[in-house]
Amino acid sequence: MIELRNEEQRKKYVHDLWIELFEEEPYQITDNFIDIGVLNFVYMARSNNKIIYLKQALEDAKNKAKIREDLANILKERIQYENKYIEVIGKELPDKIELPKILKYDKENNILVLSDVKKDGILLETSMLNGDFNEKTAYYLGKFLGISHEKTLGKKIVIRGDEEEDLMNWYVFLNMRTKGILQKEKFPENVQYEIKKLHDEVKNKYTYDVVVNIDCCPKNVFERNDGSLGIIDFELSSGVGDPAYDLGFLMGHYLLIGVIRRDKIQEAINSMRQILVGYDQEMRDFKDKNYDTRLIKYAGAAMIYRITGSSTAHYIKVEDISLIKEIGFNLITNKFEIGFNSVFEFLKEYLLKN
Repeated sequence: MIELRNEEQRKKYVHDLWIELFEEEPYQITDNFIDIGVLNFVYMARSNNKIIYLKQALEDAKNKAKIREDLANILKERIQYENKYIEVIGKELPDKIELPKILKYDKENNILVLSDVKKDGILLETSMLNGDFNEKTAYYLGKFLGISHEKTLGKKIVIRGDEEEDLMNWYVFLNMRTKGILQKEKFPENVQYEIKKLHDEVKNKYTYDVVVNIDCCPKNVFERNDGSLGIIDFELSSGVGDPAYDLGFLMGHYLLIGVIRRDKIQEAINSMRQILVGYDQEMRDFKDKNYDTRLIKYAGAAMIYRITGSSTAHYIKVEDISLIKEIGFNLITNKFEIGFNSVFEFLKEYLLKN
């Protein structure tokens, strides 16, 4: 088996791949390791004014020592499922939202070859940490999730081989990003109760036939100069799940970085409002009556997940942890009568006091 992290093997593999894909001899190929994510080895290759990305999953996750066992143990064959997600969702999206094309899946070496959707863009996570909360970006992210849910709800679309595998994958990540956040340290009893209740209710009552992204967050989005988005990384997706989870996971990251960049909290709130606008344009009529309650709890859980969960966020400073936890706990345990509008008011008041 070829391993891309072996430079000699990689150079020959990329050269031969270039001829196969483009029917031309590459000229001065340059390739770079892209240190993104915790599971896979990713490289960018450039030649003849073309760029491709190669993603390889090995038996051991790239950052195995830094992540918990539940995430590290996701089978390496996961990367092949990106193709199905892109096939189903990509055709439904407006021009402002681009997903990569799968140029090849090399099953023998478990390598996925993708087109370039970064282009001249910058990672959304980087922009937000720099205090730039672009409202158009937020709107199109909400629209992206809304379209992906509305177009697949009730369609019984299989992403991961069969319905049972889709369901098991959803249960793994539902557990990881709810009850899983409780494993590292002792939390208040009301937080533990609400998290376990959320997990059990979703598993028993709110798991739908709908394609869920699982990992839609700022580290997987590129903001491009023309205002369009490139969105990547769909290997964790499933054909069943709770649509409120995807939106809550995204909103939780906006809240998290909004708290870190609390000097820009109003800009963060304005962007979060646009996420909800974009999403509701597609999904307003399809939400169940407890959707907003779960959405807020998922958002709070996402904030805590990046501190105590299976994959922590490198950008969280020690001095911010206590405040992030307090806000996350409030989202998990409190009742917000008018949904996220109540959350935004709470957030501004809480940050003023702290």
